[in-house]
Amino acid sequence: MRKTIWALFLTSLAIKGRGQTSGLGTWNIFNTKFTYTPQWSFFAEGQLRSLAFYNQLNYHEL
Repeated sequence: MRKTIWALFLTSLAIKGRGQTSGLGTWNIFNTKFTYTPQWSFFAEGQLRSLAFYNQLNYHEL
């Protein structure tokens, strides 16, 4: 069991991995809140995420 754990550990050190791409990305958030009365208010949020600097749209949410 110990040899197996060491073998997996050493193998994981040898594997080259990349979790992120190089370069800049963007993540923009716009929030707004409107209070109609003390009991009623409205909130809105929009998000825009890009893998490259505004050139490669990845995700948006309203």
